[in-house]
This record gives sequence, C-alpha cells and structure tokens, in this order.
Amino acid sequence: MHVGSAAICASHFRFTGILCLPLVLLLAVSGFAAPAADAPDRELRSAQQFAKVRARAEAGSTHDQFLMGYAFARGLQEPQDMAQALNWYTLAADRGDPGAITELGRMYALGLGVKQNYQQALNWFRRAASEGYPAAQTDLGLMYSRGLGVKQDPQAAVLWWRDAAGQ
Repeated sequence: MHVGSAAICASHFRFTGILCLPLVLLLAVSGFAAPAADAPDRELRSAQQFAKVRARAEAGSTHDQFLMGYAFARGLQEPQDMAQALNWYTLAADRGDPGAITELGRMYALGLGVKQNYQQALNWFRRAASEGYPAAQTDLGLMYSRGLGVKQDPQAAVLWWRDAAGQ
C-alpha cells in the first residue's frame, strides 16, 4: 500500500471522529495492504538503488516514476517533498500506473501537497478501481461509506470492498 488506506484513516478520519473499523478489518483479512507497502520500500533502501530508480524514471519508466513519487511522499533517500511526489505520481498516472493513480487520489482526499478535493480524489480512485486495482477499490469504498464527495452509500462501499478483497 502506498500512502495507504490505513493512513487515510489514521491521519484524517480519526481526527474527525469517523471510525474506520470496517476498513481496518478488511485490510487485515485481505492481506494486500502490508506486502504492497513493503515492495516500494525494498526498491528504495539505499542511495544506490534510489539513483538507479531516478535514472530509469527520468528515462520514462512508469514503475520507477511511481517509485519516485513514493520516495518523495515518504522522504525516502530525499527530504519529503509533496510537490515532487505529485509531479512523479502524475507522470506515472498519465501513463496508466494504477498505484500512482491511487496515490493521487489519496493526496487529494487528504489534502497532501494539494488542496483537499474529494471530487478529484473520487475521479482518481474511480479510474484505478475500474481497472481492478484493490487499493483504489478499498479507498473508493471508504469514500462511499463516509459520504466524502458522494452521497453516503454503504451498499456501494461494501461492493467496492468485496471487489478489493476478492483479488
């Protein structure tokens, strides 16, 4: 998981008093959250790995563009820089990377480096969710469950969560 569904709950919704137990349970049961979080970190552990990722990203590698966004969003090997994260994620998203598309949705949902905009978040989540990307499906379900940018619809939320858990 990149910026992470659990991070959305922990860093935003907890402070607004919204409970995220269904999402946390879904993530715990589905098992897709933890491995996804580890994968980008493994590819960015050293300055040498980071330099190789940057070179490939600058040469046009969509996956490495996503990794650069991830690195800047988390401050891995470079100071955290949400503007750089936004730039790299956008490059990868423009080329169809579902992880980058989802991360852009999370940035807009939380207002990380951009003005919070639930409509923009929904647009990004829907794009990646329609491609079958489980993290985006989970986040889209969360948006529906809490009525963020859409009319609250618990049934739609459950459908998205089931799609995500089924993968």
